[in-house]
Amino acid sequence: MLIKITYLFIPFILYSCNSSDKLTEQKDSKSKLSMEKVYGEYYYPGNEISLDLTPPNKFLLGKQDSHGDVVDMNIFSEGTFNLEDNTIILSDSTTQKNMLLQWLNEEKLIAIKIDSVMTGQTFLVWNKLYPNGGVKYSGGWENGKKEGIWQFYDEKGQSINMILYSNDSIVDKDFKYKD
Repeated sequence: MLIKITYLFIPFILYSCNSSDKLTEQKDSKSKLSMEKVYGEYYYPGNEISLDLTPPNKFLLGKQDSHGDVVDMNIFSEGTFNLEDNTIILSDSTTQKNMLLQWLNEEKLIAIKIDSVMTGQTFLVWNKLYPNGGVKYSGGWENGKKEGIWQFYDEKGQSINMILYSNDSIVDKDFKYKD
């Protein structure tokens, strides 16, 4: 099944992640995994695979094709997802096959068994979602580290803050555009 979705893409520079810190990175052990923590739009820079985990528990997995500010997403798997410990189980509605991801933290998921993605590769969030489906925050990555402006929103969609990152470090925690 191939479905084509076109939507406006906020241009962020996304590059491949370093594989050296993938599974050795410390999990957020103080937090219990819940649906609210996994909702988001994730991106695997290795081959432009996009994974959307949206409320209530739906997923879309597809390949992105960029054309300037517009991104086409060719869906090759969709269905529902469930959680078991720190594992996200994607159940394809057409093939009934399961795919698996390990939850590392609210911004990174590790592929355990995903079509078109090698085991151990990282999916990075670029749009984190509220349970109502609205964007909680969005940002870009470079070499697996936060880079550039990350925009934060309230549950009604109003911008509440911007943080500027460079090489995964905060440069300005209350960033404002200069006129």
